[in-house]
Amino acid sequence: AGGGQARQVVGASPSWCPRDVRAFVGVSGAYDLEGLAEHLHRRGLYKNLFCQIMSIDGVPALHELSPLCAARSWGKGSAAVAHMPRVVLVHGTSDKSAPHEGSVQVHEALQGLCARRWLARRA
Repeated sequence: AGGGQARQVVGASPSWCPRDVRAFVGVSGAYDLEGLAEHLHRRGLYKNLFCQIMSIDGVPALHELSPLCAARSWGKGSAAVAHMPRVVLVHGTSDKSAPHEGSVQVHEALQGLCARRWLARRA
């Protein structure tokens, strides 16, 4: 953004610093929004409705809002990885609302970036 105007960033208000977070515990999280859209469509929530819910300024933004897509886009030396806290993911394998495969996929993406910092548990 130019002209002295700050670019608005999703999740930037209120502002916070990742270094302020000591750890993140995700319980049954919906980390793969693209996969979740398909899963919910099969369970009766139409994909086009989910895409409208997960939109930015009325434009579907599953990729932009998906934690899995974000984790896959980071490089090993990226600032996002350098400032991330320890992460623990807990997800039951029988979960019907958010498939546990999304937690497994985000765990694999994060573990590939820094193996000693990421842990996944599937109860």
